[in-house]
Amino acid sequence: MRKVVFALCIAVLLFTMVLSGCFEDDKDTNDENKTPVTPGKILIVGQSEEFTSIQEAINAANIGDTIYVYNGTYIEDIVIDKTINLTGENKNTTILDGGGTGSVSYVGSDNTIKVTADGVIISNFYLKNSKNDITSHGVYVTSNNNTISNCNIIGLSNGIYLQDAVNNKILDNNISLNLDDGIFFFSWDVNNNLIANNIISKNGRGVNLFSARNTTIMENTIRLNSISIRTFGSVDNINVYRNNFIGNEEHSDSDEITWYNETLTQGNYWSDYTGSDGGDDGIGDTPYIIPGSTKQDVYPLMNPVDI
Repeated sequence: MRKVVFALCIAVLLFTMVLSGCFEDDKDTNDENKTPVTPGKILIVGQSEEFTSIQEAINAANIGDTIYVYNGTYIEDIVIDKTINLTGENKNTTILDGGGTGSVSYVGSDNTIKVTADGVIISNFYLKNSKNDITSHGVYVTSNNNTISNCNIIGLSNGIYLQDAVNNKILDNNISLNLDDGIFFFSWDVNNNLIANNIISKNGRGVNLFSARNTTIMENTIRLNSISIRTFGSVDNINVYRNNFIGNEEHSDSDEITWYNETLTQGNYWSDYTGSDGGDDGIGDTPYIIPGSTKQDVYPLMNPVDI
């Protein structure tokens, strides 16, 4: 039975790898610098497998390989410095656990997973209980064209931290109960990244953007955070639409955020919007004014987006 489940998981993984290129944009990147990837072998990590440590499997892998991790709790340092696919058996039971006193990974700062290579795919893990320290991150990315998907990233200091990173995708994750930031983009070179289809809940700040640019935030549920989206520094071209904003205490007052998509004529769902829909088209008749800001969502949605 386990072999059947494994075969199905690998099939889904390969399908995900094909889809991961759907949102890719070559802006501000050079194709000559991209690492060429050819289909590789599959390395298995588990108690009775060839590798019992994820890092051992990473060290043994070649560019293009897939590392498949069976259910279990893994406490170790994880640095991904080559283009591979790292996937767990189940996002609820393949656990990287720092125990609350340290971190699963310690590489300069406390990071559960540190990604320095381009073109990495990470999926189906539960990251939790790292050290409650401003330097602790669930996934710390300093590279380009990576995908982080279908993970539970819960109870850390910062969930996902991108620095000097371009064309990355954060998709279909549950990013919750993180002390500081659910997602943090740091530096002007964090460019052309996508945040989509995530649940971002009960964090200090849901999404924190410092000097980031050309960022799309779409079709997420962002709820019960102290601040839904915060910006500071020189941000530019931040597009936010078709999200559910529910019960957050504050929103960004940045003039660089566009809170709707003009082509779709759709904005976001706001749980405290009190306008009406006389045209019965699902769009509020009056704009939603962003609290504390002169900015507005001119196409507020009357009903939550199905995430």
